[in-house]
Amino acid sequence: MRVVFILFGLCLVIGLIDGIRNNNWDVFNGCLIGLGLIGFLGLIYGAIELIVRRFTNHENTLDAIFKTPNPVTLKWWRIKSLLTGYGAKSIPGKESRSRFELNGVIVTFHRPHSQKEARSYQVRDIRRFLEIQR
Repeated sequence: MRVVFILFGLCLVIGLIDGIRNNNWDVFNGCLIGLGLIGFLGLIYGAIELIVRRFTNHENTLDAIFKTPNPVTLKWWRIKSLLTGYGAKSIPGKESRSRFELNGVIVTFHRPHSQKEARSYQVRDIRRFLEIQR
């Protein structure tokens, strides 16, 4: 969805530039209104996404983590939301590392690079960490 907003915004910016170059203020004003609308819709979309992530059911995420075989469609943000929901503090790590501190134990995980889903070894590591914390 973000890609659609970005592409539409780029088209409107091109229209703005074209309106200025050709001294066509109707095109300029139309594109300016379109950019404002895109910004507003992007804000609404971001707020909805934040609310959905905030109130995700952690029990479903826990069930997926402890499921065998390891799930391949588990989103990384759900794992991060689960850990922070149970009181883990997120510590910024270098490069693709995510560090969490829970009950005095600091653990480091690799974030997925090119996709949003956690890989099986990442889910396995999360499972081990949660088993230790129980």
